[in-house]
Amino acid sequence: MYTRQNGPKWRWPLVAIAILVPGAIAALYGWQNRQPVSAVDSRSGTSAPSLFTPGAYSYIRPSNYDDGGYGVAATYVLPIRDGRSLDHIRECYDKAGYRGVEAIQHQLELSPVFPQQRVDQFITMARLYLYEGDFAKAGAVLENVRALIEADPGRLHKDFPTVLFLQGVAALRRAETENCVVCGCDSSCIFPIKPEAVHQKPEGSRQAIRFFAEYLKLFPDDMGTRWLLNLAYMTLGEYPAGVPAEHLIPLAPFESEFDIGRFVDIAPRLGLNRLNLSGGAIMDDFDNDGLLDLVTSSSNEGQPMAFYRNKGDGTFEDRTQAAGLAKQLGGLYCVQTDYDNNGFLDIYVARGATALSPT
Repeated sequence: MYTRQNGPKWRWPLVAIAILVPGAIAALYGWQNRQPVSAVDSRSGTSAPSLFTPGAYSYIRPSNYDDGGYGVAATYVLPIRDGRSLDHIRECYDKAGYRGVEAIQHQLELSPVFPQQRVDQFITMARLYLYEGDFAKAGAVLENVRALIEADPGRLHKDFPTVLFLQGVAALRRAETENCVVCGCDSSCIFPIKPEAVHQKPEGSRQAIRFFAEYLKLFPDDMGTRWLLNLAYMTLGEYPAGVPAEHLIPLAPFESEFDIGRFVDIAPRLGLNRLNLSGGAIMDDFDNDGLLDLVTSSSNEGQPMAFYRNKGDGTFEDRTQAAGLAKQLGGLYCVQTDYDNNGFLDIYVARGATALSPT
């Protein structure tokens, strides 16, 4: 056992290092996380740019930006051990977004991170909530990360455009869910939006207009965001009069050369009201009664296929259970033919090959 008197001479330098290094790290972390009292770059002492200064950003939003969190959720898909079990595959994909949120929250609780890392983590968390369709929680997270940026613009301003855009997306999707999905009508979500399809719950679209307008202060030539702004005004019945002139997109270029009438959604009246992700659809006579039936699939690995039998009176009945399709989950595409030549149509379902693949 070494004592102070007879210990090796190198012991004291090591003790000093052991004390000073953690102290230096703690001091550095505290410096990184302190909140400046004014809009001054906390490292250089120079005035930080206003968050709404046009031309202050080198940021360009990619046209294929994953605002829905589809790609980031793939990180949290559980490993698939049995590719032949659709139930197992569903469990691996189920709630991947929420699983990601929990992982990020756990990471933030375990170890402190620098402000920029916290901003990055919050943005990822918001995208995961968007993936799960939890727009209220996505909006709350984005409000928090926006507050972080506004409190320290000198260091964190580069992510401000991303946050503004995602705030607009979250608000507009909330508006669509509250109005077009929950309280839809024959004309819901059919462009151009007619008076009967104007949103009765306007809060989501109002927020979307605010956020997209803020974003366009920085990037007025972003045509995709201008389009979303016009669409938000349209959902409130305020297009074109309410749209700022500099952002107005006229409808004339979208007009058809020929008047083919207007489509309306009659699926609910026919017994075909189903809400799922895009997938395959087949209309053919599956029970050999001379009437065209309908089979659908969904690219969501947790949603079953569906079979609607034509009743002969212009309506359909859901015969999914009787057809044995209730446990046939997922299906990016499907195609029919009589594969075994027995006089009855069979269905080939293509699964996998999507962007959301487990690593």
